[in-house]
Amino acid sequence: MPFDPSAPTPESRGLQFGIMYVALIMTVLCIGQYLVVPDLGWVFFGYGILIGGLINAAFAYRSDDYFRAQCFVGMSWSIAFLTIYLVFLLLLHIADFTYVSGFRSGQDGEMVRIPMGFAGYANDASLLAMLIALAFYAGFAFAMLRDRFFVGGEEE
Repeated sequence: MPFDPSAPTPESRGLQFGIMYVALIMTVLCIGQYLVVPDLGWVFFGYGILIGGLINAAFAYRSDDYFRAQCFVGMSWSIAFLTIYLVFLLLLHIADFTYVSGFRSGQDGEMVRIPMGFAGYANDASLLAMLIALAFYAGFAFAMLRDRFFVGGEEE
């Protein structure tokens, strides 16, 4: 087998998995603190580690096939969770159980738009879910177009 200088060393491979395990533990701790005591005391540190794990997964192309396969499974689960979340929001909106974030019930029962600033949009979970979906589809389309037009395309 020829030498591959870009192949991960055992130390770098162990570091990649270590980052993912620490990020998993920190994610569980951050969610627990958010649900029990919504105080942002140390959560910023936790978010930093959580983001580091996601960046590690996003740049998994420089690692081995096993790590990439693990990242693929994690990303598939996140897209499945996002899909379930969007279906749940759709059902709540169709069944008229709740109003979409940024609206409230007026005096006659009509939906009235609440003026929202940047902070209101930044904290809107519906918007976040839609932006995550947009990012997934944009990445998927980029990869498809790149493979079709810039990496040889289909043989005819």
